[in-house]
Amino acid sequence: MKLSSLSALVMCCAMIASCTDGKKQGEMSEGIADPMDYTLTVTNIDAGDSTLAYLYDYDALAGTRNLAPEALIDSAYVVDSVAKFNVNGSTAPVVLFSVANNGRRCLVFPEAGENSYDFDSSTGSGTLAKKFSAMRDSVNAVALAAEGNIPNPGTPEYETYVDSLMALLNKIKTDVMYENLDNGLGYYMVVSMVSDMKSEDLDSVVAKAPRLANGKQVQNALEGFKKLAATSAGCKYTDFTIDNDSVKVSLSEYVKPGQYTLVDFWASWCGPCKRAIASLKQNYEELSNKGLNVVGVAVWEDAEATRAWLADNPLPWPIILDAQTVPTDLYAIKGIPTMLLIGPDGTILCRSYSDEEVLEAFEKAISENK
Repeated sequence: MKLSSLSALVMCCAMIASCTDGKKQGEMSEGIADPMDYTLTVTNIDAGDSTLAYLYDYDALAGTRNLAPEALIDSAYVVDSVAKFNVNGSTAPVVLFSVANNGRRCLVFPEAGENSYDFDSSTGSGTLAKKFSAMRDSVNAVALAAEGNIPNPGTPEYETYVDSLMALLNKIKTDVMYENLDNGLGYYMVVSMVSDMKSEDLDSVVAKAPRLANGKQVQNALEGFKKLAATSAGCKYTDFTIDNDSVKVSLSEYVKPGQYTLVDFWASWCGPCKRAIASLKQNYEELSNKGLNVVGVAVWEDAEATRAWLADNPLPWPIILDAQTVPTDLYAIKGIPTMLLIGPDGTILCRSYSDEEVLEAFEKAISENK
């Protein structure tokens, strides 16, 4: 990992948490949190008078690409750079604040009673807001220290330093998560860190605070782990069908019995995807002669965009167009490229983000079965 990438990652962790596009732990309620009445005054909003500002239930936005109306909690007009909300009976422990025609969106952790939030500095008056700001400051301090002390990339010292740095960052965030499992800050930390968790990690967290499992985003993560387990190496591949423009196409049409098949989930806007495709294309004839069948599945973009890229970059293997989220939901794919190597009997032999790892698995399989 390069220093620039590491710094960007660390800073992003802090920025996303503030601006993004009592009870004992474990006590149950019908929602993630108990119903709560509060006022929220947001100041220093860079918007003209009569501009609408909105509060959304952060958890209810799970799986949506836009600000879904059904997740709307309240709205208010901006007056003198201030928006005031009066919310009654809300069970949303985390809310997303948004201003019309402004791309900046900020997370707020409301508490019963009066809350104030400075939109310009991303700071709030509540206990949870202050805890979050302290965590963000700690993360930023670690990142700043790393800038001046990290060894040269490619050396053993670099790898050791990066590992220890990432462990420190993870401890800072994990400590905040476990200290706040009974409130909105803890819920947000669980959701923001779930991509780095294993199934047993999330199970352990939910065991400590069962009410977290009432959250849509945690439910999605738990279901995702089940799907991942069912579509990993050692399992039979799962078929899917894409139905667009009155044309139905299924993955099983391209996975040929008795042959090895590499399935590549990709998009034309994805740089790593295109680099993997270029490498695969360069070696395609040799791989094909060895018995490797290849099929691409274009996800997370419209067919027109894929066709436009393919017109300038023709590929010698078939592409399933406009698959969108159908296969990625089914296979619990969080990032692309994701590649599968499917064996002659339909068993997944390898699942990886790395084309090199998948091709190594192919070479090993054909070597062992000569």
